[in-house]
Amino acid sequence: MGAVLFYCHLVIYNSLRRLSLFPILLVYRIRLSHSSRITKIQQVTSTRQTMDEHIKKNVWN
Repeated sequence: MGAVLFYCHLVIYNSLRRLSLFPILLVYRIRLSHSSRITKIQQVTSTRQTMDEHIKKNVWN
């Protein structure tokens, strides 16, 4: 009976430990996606497109 109780406590401890990491991982993923989105926006806004490139991308050809 003592071994079963020990393993139950061990399972509960491990699951609580993993649940406590969830908010940390969530904040990390939010910050990572924010920084990658900002980087992508900066890349798009910094490039200047010529008229020829614009025509090639559209259906004019």
